[in-house]
Amino acid sequence: MKKIIIGLTMFLMFNLISGVRFLDESILFGDELETHINIINNENEDINNINIRMYIPALGTMVYGNTLDIESNGKQGSFLFWDADAEQGDYLVRISATSDKKRDVTYRYITVR
Repeated sequence: MKKIIIGLTMFLMFNLISGVRFLDESILFGDELETHINIINNENEDINNINIRMYIPALGTMVYGNTLDIESNGKQGSFLFWDADAEQGDYLVRISATSDKKRDVTYRYITVR
């Protein structure tokens, strides 16, 4: 089984997402998609209970990550893993980081070959 890493950076200040980096956006059926997400808190207060999720609407698949607490001006990473058990094609992926006070969402495509 081959591991594919997709790197993402989510900035929670003003709900901006930038620094998205795909090492390989195309995977084979049965491969494991490994997604790394960096959360950066540029606020002057701690952000608690940040839920990390990856949703693939066409498949109805939700992948849950860790719940994070990040101190003010801090950063932390989280990994999400998904076994590509889908037919060949392009799939829209919704990646979100949400808490009671902040929400950040980005969309990307992956290809299953």
